[in-house]
Amino acid sequence: MTAKIPLEPENPGLCLEFVRCGLVGQTVTLRSVLVERNIAGMHVAPIEDRQLHWAFVVHRQRCHMAPVRRLGSMIKRAILDAVRSGRWSGASIVE
Repeated sequence: MTAKIPLEPENPGLCLEFVRCGLVGQTVTLRSVLVERNIAGMHVAPIEDRQLHWAFVVHRQRCHMAPVRRLGSMIKRAILDAVRSGRWSGASIVE
């Protein structure tokens, strides 16, 4: 009997290691994650014509904390600046 348990590793390195050791059959990641990583023994294939959507969310139990609000504002400003400047080509902001 095989358990079908979803895995949610905390970082891309763990995703790749799970594939490498056969714990999972595949993972989907950004191309930038593969830069300067050992991908020996893995098959890498691009996924064409797909969109990636990111969400920046502050947990409702923490949104009242001043440091969390301040950090959230800083991150949101950095994201807006990056998108508006064109550094992230093809990116757009959805509010």
